[in-house]
Amino acid sequence: MKKELTKRIIDGFSYAAAINVVVALICILVCKVEPLVPSYSAYFENKSMALLVQIILTGVISGTFAGGTILFEQAKMGLFLQSLLYFLLTTAVCIPITGFCWGLFVYKTSALIFLCNYFATYFICWTVAYRSSVKEVREINRRIAEISGEESRQNEDK
Repeated sequence: MKKELTKRIIDGFSYAAAINVVVALICILVCKVEPLVPSYSAYFENKSMALLVQIILTGVISGTFAGGTILFEQAKMGLFLQSLLYFLLTTAVCIPITGFCWGLFVYKTSALIFLCNYFATYFICWTVAYRSSVKEVREINRRIAEISGEESRQNEDK
């Protein structure tokens, strides 16, 4: 499980970092706008360092979303508890970072974009987990029916 968790975190981090670099390049080269929120970039002497830190922090958010999905594989917990823990984990990481990098508490647009992105991501992850749970239950029920069928055939043979 540790290996799978590490893989998911690294994959999530890597995807987010790569996407963030591409978006930053498009903003800078095509749109001719700075890809940093002014309240965030003010913390840094150098805009390149600000962008690098933003890329890393975006990766941390994505790594948390990706790594947190391991919670949905803990069958003993149940879907409600899995969902609650996943929500709390991702919120605890996401809110402070987005508050810092994108002015979540400063700009209304940032808050709106954050809420849309957060709940869309959470909904996607939860839907995948729910479908996986349904599939597992169907497989268990199929196996039970298969075993029951074998037992009834054995009883008929006696």
